Amino acid sequence: MDHEQMATGGDAAAIIDAMREMHGEKMLQLHGQVSGVDHDLPVVVLPGRDGMKVESLKRYFDEWRTRPERRKGTTRLDTAESLIAHANRFRNDHSVLFCHADPEKPTIRAIYNFDEALHGDAGLSDQAQPDWNDHVGFYPMPLSEEWRVWSAASGAPMDQEAFAAFLEDHILDVMPFDREAASEPIVQALGGKLAGAETVMALSRGVQVFTANEMQTKVNLSSGEAKLVASEEHRDAKGDPVSIPNLFRIAVPVFEQGQPMPVFVRLRYRLSRGSISWAVMMHDRRRLFDLAVREAAEHVAAETGLPLFYGGRAG
Repeated sequence: MDHEQMATGGDAAAIIDAMREMHGEKMLQLHGQVSGVDHDLPVVVLPGRDGMKVESLKRYFDEWRTRPERRKGTTRLDTAESLIAHANRFRNDHSVLFCHADPEKPTIRAIYNFDEALHGDAGLSDQAQPDWNDHVGFYPMPLSEEWRVWSAASGAPMDQEAFAAFLEDHILDVMPFDREAASEPIVQALGGKLAGAETVMALSRGVQVFTANEMQTKVNLSSGEAKLVASEEHRDAKGDPVSIPNLFRIAVPVFEQGQPMPVFVRLRYRLSRGSISWAVMMHDRRRLFDLAVREAAEHVAAETGLPLFYGGRAG
């Protein structure tokens, strides 16, 4: 190798060393505050395609921890009692409950590391510290199969065959006739004729209904004015008037593993061209649902002593 080549090679090595010195990895200490405490924070400066970038070394230090730095994550609980036990294990002075009363997917969340409370005093706003809000106990409040089935059927027309199949599958939900229930104000308000399980089951086995049309002429004797009045009456195969109850009760839980609650169900039928269609309608369903959600949420709040809020964070 001649002197010129040696000189060229030496210059290249010097340039490489200089570039490494200028653009290679570097360790730096950044001074700052973490949770109000002064720290020197180690970072590394790395070369990249778009220039130099600063990367924290925290994740590398975390690999050597014998325990996590803090508690976080969401634990799903299958019952309200499990949520209560979980909350009593992990709660602190700032923990809270959020209940979201969605008709399809109600939930209760216990957020253990919630923000510190201000207690309505604006003067404490600088002292109350935010928290991570990411250590959570979650109870999805699963709706019972019975509640979902009757809710889906509510208001949907069914022919005789579908009506019979539905009641046969769910006749155990229908309550027996109760004389006291039949005298409740709501039965009177609905003009109800309350039926028990046996009567409802008999309806499902088949009712023949015929229409008897009558036309009457009514004359006002003082004026001589005449009116035609049409009336329609439903009769059975024997020609007797059909007496069909329009109300019965079911006992179903709103949530899985919950206690059954009595629900009035309105029964309607419609005759069209000789065929009959049925509809069952749960009375006051949304109010009963909201009542069940509130009872469950307030039970959790009472057993844990945590503040209860209805709703949830949007983000």
